[in-house]
Amino acid sequence: MKDIVIEKKLFIRELLVLLALFIVVNIVNIYSIIKYDTSWFELISQLHLVLIITLLLYLLISVFRLFLFLIQRAIK
Repeated sequence: MKDIVIEKKLFIRELLVLLALFIVVNIVNIYSIIKYDTSWFELISQLHLVLIITLLLYLLISVFRLFLFLIQRAIK
């Protein structure tokens, strides 16, 4: 059985994309805390939702990137 090897450059790029999405979702959370004047404790108490939304956005972006890859491959 062959091993699947992921290049370090690709792995770091995907981690940076995931980190960027996490930061964006946290910024949206901070904005909602300020707008609705709620407790800052929600940054911690809603962390599980932030992680779920981050993973869902990453999945959505991955599907979009897959479609782009398939379209590029079909054109060639």
